[in-house]
Amino acid sequence: MKAHFREVHKCALIEKDLDRLRQLAIKLALPPLKAKRLDDAATEFMRLWLPLTAAVIKACAMGKSPSKALATDERIDALSSKLPTIDFVPLCNALKKCDIQSPFCVLQIARLLKLEDRRVALVRVLCGTLTQGTASL
Repeated sequence: MKAHFREVHKCALIEKDLDRLRQLAIKLALPPLKAKRLDDAATEFMRLWLPLTAAVIKACAMGKSPSKALATDERIDALSSKLPTIDFVPLCNALKKCDIQSPFCVLQIARLLKLEDRRVALVRVLCGTLTQGTASL
């Protein structure tokens, strides 16, 4: 799949070759591209090849759970080194346990999306509980 990404990137963004992009679509068993402009064809290609919903679900399903990902002290140290100097013991303990009852709510923002006039974040909750209306960017 990496080779396909590189090939798509090369023909759509570097060489700007619409005909080659159309050939790639056929090679990958996608429906023929309808767009006549390269930019539109590249967007159509990506939408057909790797739909966002499927990609997000697959990424979530394949990712480690936060409790496994943050089980080692090295991972916690890497996280805490980017924060201001404070007492991290309670926060680190909550992260290691992936504690949903924690008074802390720590999120990892994986992707920011702009949908019409709103910004939406795809996040991973590392500890605590996130409820509707409690966070804004």
